[in-house]
Amino acid sequence: MNKYIIFGVIILTVSLFYYFSAVNKNVPVSSKNPVNYLNKDYFTYTVLLAEDKLDQAQDKGEVSKEKFIEVFETFPWDDQIKKANEIGVQSPTLSIQDNFQKKSFVISMAGDLDDTLIEKGYILLFIFKDENNQDMLYVKETESKIMVLDLINKFFEHNNFQENFLNVR
Repeated sequence: MNKYIIFGVIILTVSLFYYFSAVNKNVPVSSKNPVNYLNKDYFTYTVLLAEDKLDQAQDKGEVSKEKFIEVFETFPWDDQIKKANEIGVQSPTLSIQDNFQKKSFVISMAGDLDDTLIEKGYILLFIFKDENNQDMLYVKETESKIMVLDLINKFFEHNNFQENFLNVR
């Protein structure tokens, strides 16, 4: 399968996933953990599996940087890519929401995994409101897991994330 077709499908899927995310609806993301919404380090995350419906992303609640990195590292990406290719609905997606700054970092993966070829890559989205309160969406793709891990760290640390995101190649 052509990787550009795969990436096109995943971009559409992740864009729709964002549409259904709680950050976009301006509602509390998690009812599991009451929190102080003024705390600038308040992050939550959601998971969308290949077999989930777009409006049924799994709200996992509040998350630390260390916990999210563990989730990212242990997520069954290859199994989920295979399911996504079989079902033909959407690709596996993890989404982090910075609930103080109203920004989201979405990580999805698509690929073609068969006996002779392993071709996969991450699709990254950065979603935020500009100075005019308009929704902005940047999309990048990379095959580098190290790059994604670096961006996760920068997102949680508010450390030049946008600049680094825009430099993804």
